[in-house]
Amino acid sequence: MGKFISNNDYVDAVRSGAYFNSDTLIPINATKKFLHMETGQNAVVFKLKDNSSGGHKALKLFNLRNQDVQQTLGDISAHLSGLNQKHLVKFEYYPQFIELDLAEDEQDRVFPAVLMDWAEGDTLGTRIADLIERQDLNALGRLSSSFGELSNFILRSDFGHGDIKHDNIIVGKGETLKLVDYDGVFIPGFSGRKSAELGTPSFQHPARTSSHFGPDIDHFSILSMHISLKALAISPKLYKTYNDEQNLLFTPGDFQDLDASPLYRELQVFPQLRNLLTVLKQSLQSGDIYIPQLSDYLNDNFPRPGITLEQTGYKSGRDELLEIGFRCRDYREIKVYLGSRPMAAHQLTINGEQITLRARFQKNTTLDILAKGVFEEQRASIEIKVTESFSYSSMQFSKSAIEELEKVTCSFEAKHYQSVLLKAREDQSFQVEIPARSRSFEFTPSRSDDYYLEFTDLSGIKHQKGQKRIAVCKRILIHSFSADLYTTLDNFPVQLSWEVAHADQLVLVDSDNNRQAVSNRYTMQVHPDRDTSYHLECRNRRFRQNSAPIFIRVKANPHKLSLEKMLPGLDNLLPAQLLNPVELSEILEMNLPDLELPPLGAIRIHIDAALNLEVDQDRKLKAFYKQFKTKLHKLIKEIRE
Repeated sequence: MGKFISNNDYVDAVRSGAYFNSDTLIPINATKKFLHMETGQNAVVFKLKDNSSGGHKALKLFNLRNQDVQQTLGDISAHLSGLNQKHLVKFEYYPQFIELDLAEDEQDRVFPAVLMDWAEGDTLGTRIADLIERQDLNALGRLSSSFGELSNFILRSDFGHGDIKHDNIIVGKGETLKLVDYDGVFIPGFSGRKSAELGTPSFQHPARTSSHFGPDIDHFSILSMHISLKALAISPKLYKTYNDEQNLLFTPGDFQDLDASPLYRELQVFPQLRNLLTVLKQSLQSGDIYIPQLSDYLNDNFPRPGITLEQTGYKSGRDELLEIGFRCRDYREIKVYLGSRPMAAHQLTINGEQITLRARFQKNTTLDILAKGVFEEQRASIEIKVTESFSYSSMQFSKSAIEELEKVTCSFEAKHYQSVLLKAREDQSFQVEIPARSRSFEFTPSRSDDYYLEFTDLSGIKHQKGQKRIAVCKRILIHSFSADLYTTLDNFPVQLSWEVAHADQLVLVDSDNNRQAVSNRYTMQVHPDRDTSYHLECRNRRFRQNSAPIFIRVKANPHKLSLEKMLPGLDNLLPAQLLNPVELSEILEMNLPDLELPPLGAIRIHIDAALNLEVDQDRKLKAFYKQFKTKLHKLIKEIRE
């Protein structure tokens, strides 16, 4: 930071034409005595004539030497030159432009400058004051539209001005607005920096700090000016009441406490401004200087609640629970009214945009839906027509099991329905339409299935009632029932076999009426000990049939030998727990592998009587087994012969 340079020092240098970069710039006098110049907080601007182009230039000179700030202007100049120049003033930064006789060192006498095209026209503040004076409402409206065009340009670009206000905007030809004063501009290359200035308080968010420095820093300024310009086009008298030359209408005090602001209350009267004022208030309450969707708001595109009804009318049985669904978007609050009474909160289920209402109704009525958004409300209505409630008592089938193509009579009791169908649970193609007012009808089941009635009540709601199963059966066919032996020895096995179709239950019955279930079998081994007859009882849910009987003749067994006779002394040698019939059978089978009849049938009945004494000496056991082996081989030989 160097020495302060006064405006008078610059006046002398400009008069003398002490420029390093040009010899075609001529200062212009505002009066005979004074140059055409405008002073600012840290700079002075002179109006010059450019003899090379015939136009005019603005020469901005700084009261303090600040290399960082002035280099920043060079970066800004380079970036803005690449943008559409319709709303910008072309300027160039010169680090060495004018010489002042303030120091001995030549380098210390050379100072930077910004040279830009002179924006011909009034400042926006001056033009507004003139139009208010002339009560030209049409021109004020056009000026408001021109500001909207400028705002859209700023919002679409990647830079921020930083000090949008009425005195930094020039109204040019055709009411085109141009921005001037680029000291506080943000460009992408400045990301991460802090703002060098905070703008004019009457146009800035009260929460703005130097940390707010990005392409969105102008949001609040644009919004407040947009509201002010629209308000003046509606009611020019506001200017006289609220303008203090440093603002258009709003003051920093209004932004600090908007609800207490007389201007805010007065602007609320105008419907055209209410949505914009809502956005302004939300921004101030949030403490965030950035306003999402600002471009939409400036173009009068505000989110409006939308209600989409699944149906505009419903039918319901009296006091029957009715479920009503609809969708709602962009809402802040949703209410459903039954007359003047709002429905209870627990009757509404809200899942994002999907809303479901569950209620019971006693009479015809209209539901009014109110969706409140941030800016507007939306309404929709649903008509409810109440009918008598459906009631069901019973359903009966005349038969639960039938033969194929046999008819069944269905009878039922129900009230307050418009139609009824008979359907099958598994065979979904089966459907019988029951004549109106009929309570009994005949039908032919297609197959074994669960059959039920589907009623459509007076409200169009479907009800499934009375499910019952009907078995469709075929007649039982006994293709065969036979034995592998029709004459045998007592207790020798006989193999019975059969082939039966369409039976759910099979029972084998002998001549003594002994019964054995054999439903999932095709063969059975029996051991008759005397002449016996057998037959099959076959059943399904509809039919019963018995097979022809089989007679098995049983002869006495010539090989039935007494162990006591063949093995003398066995009762003194063999305890029951040491040799049982099963073990004996295994021994015989090992020695008689080709014997058609198992020897166990010949000797088994004599085993238990012989094995009844205890023996506990090993020598006796050894002696027994030796004797038993000898006698057993003799028995085997006799049986083979």
